[in-house]
Amino acid sequence: HAACNLPTGVTSLDLGGSTRAGLTALLSGLDLAEAERTTLLCSSDVVIGAPEGPRERSGGDAAAAFVLGEEKKSIAKLIGRASVSEEVLDVWRTAEMPFARQWEDRFGVDALLPLMRTAATEAIQAAGLQPADLSTVIVDSSNARAVKALPRALRLKPEQVADDLVASVGRAGTAHAGLEAFSEMDIRPPMVI
Repeated sequence: HAACNLPTGVTSLDLGGSTRAGLTALLSGLDLAEAERTTLLCSSDVVIGAPEGPRERSGGDAAAAFVLGEEKKSIAKLIGRASVSEEVLDVWRTAEMPFARQWEDRFGVDALLPLMRTAATEAIQAAGLQPADLSTVIVDSSNARAVKALPRALRLKPEQVADDLVASVGRAGTAHAGLEAFSEMDIRPPMVI
């Protein structure tokens, strides 16, 4: 709000505390756009992990921003969505802990994959499509095994699955799904230095 020098009457929301905050903000922004409210969505994250730990090794820092608004001015349209919520403590940090801890991927995938599969299947059905109809699928999770397992569970072809950017950027927490979307759009977002 302050960085954009917006008037005091402009609503500003800060969402955090979870890597899902970026997607939560996107869904909220899409709801506002549907109500004919133009929304600027900015998501960013700095992934901090214990020295030589998996989060330090595979984490990346990034940001992504979207303007959401009228469908006639849009380059993308939401045609189906679903949400599945369940408490899964695969990544946690108490106030006394300097770094987050994470289950081993092999244990986390058992809890996350069924939830991810349900949400994906319901979103695809809400759009009136089948998995084979999808041209590009972005899969984001704090669990690398779940990211690899979901496309197999949906019987997607390798060419349907977006690059997860882990090899080039690392997993960028809250900003990751937005970052993947930009990499798949074949457009370059404006840069401000």
